[in-house]
This record gives sequence, structure tokens and C-alpha cells, in this order.
Amino acid sequence: MTTTLPRRTTATGASAVTWHETGPGMWTSRTGKDIAGAVQLVGTFITTNARGDVVGTFDTLPQAQAALTAPSAHPGRPRSLSRRLLPWSHGR
Repeated sequence: MTTTLPRRTTATGASAVTWHETGPGMWTSRTGKDIAGAVQLVGTFITTNARGDVVGTFDTLPQAQAALTAPSAHPGRPRSLSRRLLPWSHGR
């Protein structure tokens, strides 16, 4: 399943963010050919950016996905950037 969100503005211009459900409880996003981030459902929705830094935790999938398009407009429960979580490494 693919979801397309409104365009976001980046340093290089505007580009559409598309979401792909890549597995049970796992969604990845792309802007063109680049990975923008991911959301993983682990009791709550955890959003990570392209570097694997946790952007925040959210109650719903739309909130978690929107955090990558406008981080300052979506209040999640942000975590320290020193704590990195790769979406595929949970539970190891």
C-alpha cells in the first residue's frame, strides 16, 4: 500500500513524500529516490528520520507520518538525538 502526502519543502526544493508499508507494523517513506524516514509500530508509533534518529513517538500512524513532513507542527514525545533506533533493529 502506498500513501502520498502533500509536498514538503526541502533545501533543494519541494518533493512529494510517499509511504510504503514494507512489513507488518513497518512503513518507510521516500522523497523521489531518497529515503526520508520510517515509522514502526511497537505498542506506539515510533518515527525515525533518514539517519535513524528518533523524531518522536505518536499515538496514530498519520501523526507519526506527518512528523517527517513538518516536525515542528506535530507534537510527539521527542527523544534525545543521542538515542538512535533503527526501525529494523528493535527487539535485538
